[in-house]
Amino acid sequence: MLVVRTLGVAAVVIALAAPAAWADQSGDQPQLSIGVDDGRTSAAPGDTLTYAVTLRNLGAEEVADLKVVLTLPTGLAYESADHDGAEGKGEVGWTVTLPAAGEAEFHVTASVTETPRDQLRLAATACARVGDDDPPLVCASHSDELPAGAAAEARRTTASTSWAYRLRWYLIGGGLAVLALAAFLLGRKRKAARDAAWRAMMEQRETQRV
Repeated sequence: MLVVRTLGVAAVVIALAAPAAWADQSGDQPQLSIGVDDGRTSAAPGDTLTYAVTLRNLGAEEVADLKVVLTLPTGLAYESADHDGAEGKGEVGWTVTLPAAGEAEFHVTASVTETPRDQLRLAATACARVGDDDPPLVCASHSDELPAGAAAEARRTTASTSWAYRLRWYLIGGGLAVLALAAFLLGRKRKAARDAAWRAMMEQRETQRV
């Protein structure tokens, strides 16, 4: 049985504090908030994930027959859903009526399968709409990093560190080259000054002899 809870004022305020997961529609459109989470940030083949989809009615009127859909990405195999969720074509759907300030929560369990080598994350998206053919009123997503994503991030970090290491030595080498050039030019300048002083002294001696 699907349990629909009524939110207190404090819960409504919390929902309004998450702009990425709620939409305040004008006119006759319902005011809804939605969120999806599996309590994880990473996943690997063989893992079992349980997604919680939370839908809230932020308005002052009941919203009947809302269609809630969780879309599962490539790499997730559906296992089960509560509240008689209907699964098909990578989606799990429910129909729910929310009273004013009401809340409903749905759960889906799926297992992580082998994923393409270039797939870096698993991203599941939950949306709510009024009718099957209507555009979504509100959506939210949750993604978990796959081993390929962790490896790619490690390569980026290594490349960045390696480049910073090389750049440091390039800068040190360049600095040493500048210092060497400055020392060489200073040495030439001093030698030229000494030569000029020597020539002046010799010319003075020749003048004195005459």
